[in-house]
Amino acid sequence: MKAVTLLFLLLAGLIVAGQKENQFLSFGFDYRQYPIDIEDVPRGPLPPDNGLPSDDSKFWRPLSIHGRYGFKLKRNWLLSVSFYGRYNLLHRLEGINYLSPYPTVLEPSPQKVIERKNSKFDFFIDVEKKRKIKKGKEIYLFVLTGIGFTNINSKFDIILTDSLESRPFQSHHYYGTLLHFGPHISLGYQYEKVKASLDAYMIENPTLANLTSLWIGGTISYEITLRKKKK
Repeated sequence: MKAVTLLFLLLAGLIVAGQKENQFLSFGFDYRQYPIDIEDVPRGPLPPDNGLPSDDSKFWRPLSIHGRYGFKLKRNWLLSVSFYGRYNLLHRLEGINYLSPYPTVLEPSPQKVIERKNSKFDFFIDVEKKRKIKKGKEIYLFVLTGIGFTNINSKFDIILTDSLESRPFQSHHYYGTLLHFGPHISLGYQYEKVKASLDAYMIENPTLANLTSLWIGGTISYEITLRKKKK
């Protein structure tokens, strides 16, 4: 609740600050790779895997649509809200039948498993600083940082029973959410209205073991200035 209140206050400040400034709108696509852990596991037994069922790469490697709306302030500072949306895998809906070519190795049999897909969203409030790198041309380097939510609508709750050559394992209850409140940062290049950036989102790792991970990806977008009409 505190995080939602903070975002609301930041958004209100954004609207007030930008009343007399140029507005802009951008839209494009975003792609991310599987998260990378940046925090070591504490000494002792390995923490349990509390995340999604196995084969979650389709969840963590999504293609999203991207939109941003904000205001251009003085000296190439920008204040904005950004949105990412995607429709992709949430989790599988049935157990996997594993093959065992060696006692310590499990390989899933070549079967098509029924999956559940849904829409997931990210929402951020961002501050951006541009630096012009060529006089007379609209070519910039920029850095953008913000705070907000990743994986809105990613709650899961399902019981699955996997098996080994027709012998079932013990059923496992998968439940939780991948929703996370935290920062992100982007480093990018802009040529006229086209922008490209490398992005990093700080999240909890996919196993939900209370460790920090970076969700790294890239964004390409097209930016339009919406100038107010003079009275």
